[in-house]
Amino acid sequence: MPAVLLAHGSPDPRHSEAVESQAEILSERGVETVVAYLDHQGPSLKEVFAQICEAQAPIPVIPLLIAQAFHAQVDVPREVSALDRSDVVVRSGWLTDETVIAALDSLAPPQISPRDALVLVTAGSSDPAALSADDHRAASWARSRGISNYAAAFASGPGQRPSTAIAAARAAGAERVHVVTAFLAPGILLDRVIADASGVGGADSLTTTPLLGNEHVTAALHAAASA
Repeated sequence: MPAVLLAHGSPDPRHSEAVESQAEILSERGVETVVAYLDHQGPSLKEVFAQICEAQAPIPVIPLLIAQAFHAQVDVPREVSALDRSDVVVRSGWLTDETVIAALDSLAPPQISPRDALVLVTAGSSDPAALSADDHRAASWARSRGISNYAAAFASGPGQRPSTAIAAARAAGAERVHVVTAFLAPGILLDRVIADASGVGGADSLTTTPLLGNEHVTAALHAAASA
């Protein structure tokens, strides 16, 4: 039985290309993997499971979501419940902070001085708990690198934008400001971050590589799909 990667979906075709590529990587490593989407494009989760026979072993559905916010708390349970099947298990805890930080460490500039600042940018959310989780992740990552000047910033929602965080970091005395994004796939929001962080007085370095396909993320997905 296959594992199902359940992605958010986007009108930007680069999003689905990244998701499909990640599914191919997992399949090449011995875990049959298919893809479904919550919005913007198909196939839907219902359409995917219409092609999968009832199984005795649980079929893992793995939400490709960083934030445990509305989509994770409402959309995913609703879509799974609508399947009305007993052979589905949702593996929502696969992407830990440790995995995200390991992936970011593998992508960010290796030489970041303690006198520099780190700005970690995510998609954003209207859920205060999700914003708090992003703040905590930024703090944990900065501490692991010995950096005291850090911030979380957001592409959307009520949190501060990257340009605001960059200006605050400079005002606090940062020699250089490094902006790193935590997005699973490319798309409209990531483009918005790049534009905002690249303006006058922008970041000294800007790392925007999506996390899908990263070895740390792939290993976590493989473990979730194989469990």
